[in-house]
Order: sequence, then structure tokens, then C-alpha cells
Amino acid sequence: MATFKDREKTSWVLDINTTVLKRARSEGFDIPKGIADGSLLETCIQDEIYLVDLIYILCKPQAESRKITDEQFGELVGTGPVIKEAVTALMEALTDFYQDRAGPVMAAMEKYQEMESKVLAEANDKIANMDVEALVKKFGKSLTNALASAGSTQAH
Repeated sequence: MATFKDREKTSWVLDINTTVLKRARSEGFDIPKGIADGSLLETCIQDEIYLVDLIYILCKPQAESRKITDEQFGELVGTGPVIKEAVTALMEALTDFYQDRAGPVMAAMEKYQEMESKVLAEANDKIANMDVEALVKKFGKSLTNALASAGSTQAH
């Protein structure tokens, strides 16, 4: 069984079965259709809120027994390292359930990891190439004007 730990190091089990699929479908997450057309994992990759909501629905009985609301669950799971661990558990659970159709799940996981690497590399590149002098000139002037304006207002 696939598991992950939230920010408080509480373990959650992700186990996909037909009852879980039925519950997810009733909440608007059609996992079989999303696996078949690739939209489920694509949406999970693009929308962390959707992803955490999906994982909450999959873990809902556990959350209810722990008296944890969906909002509290989001706070426990909705951070980078935990989301990454939860995604890995989700992929493992989907692969276990869809053994005969695991190819698309594995391909989606590879795409997720590729996208994550590229986004991180792009962000690091943008930060490394920032023109600090230009930013100081641009925002420094605005800040100086705001401070001057605040000073003249206080003088009255």
C-alpha cells in the first residue's frame, strides 16, 4: 500500500479500489476516465489545489476518523516536500490498481518529474540572471518617492 506523511509526520494510506473510485467520481474526480485520456495526471501536474483535493478525497475516511477537515488537510499536505511525497504515493497506488494499464501512469509520473525539474531549472536561471542594478533603479526610485511622500504627510 502506498503511504505518505504530512507536515506533522502523520502517515496516510493511499489505496485505490472500486469504492474509492466511486467516492472520487461522486466528488467530481473521474479517475478511470482521467487515466484513459491522460487528463487526470495532467491536471494534477498543473494544479496543486486540484491535486491536494483529489488526495483528500482518496483519504477522506481517514481524515474523517481523525476529525480533519479538507481545509486542515490542505494545510497538512499542501507544501512542497509533502506534495511530492503524496504524488509519489498517488502514482504508486494508481500503478498498483491499474497493473494492466500502468504504462500511462508511469509515463505521467515521468512527465511530472521532468516538468518539476524544468520549472526548477527555469526559476533558478531567472534568479541567477536578475539584473539587481536595474531592479534597484526601478524600485528604489519608487520607494524613495513613497518615503518622501510619507515624510511630507507626517510633517503636516
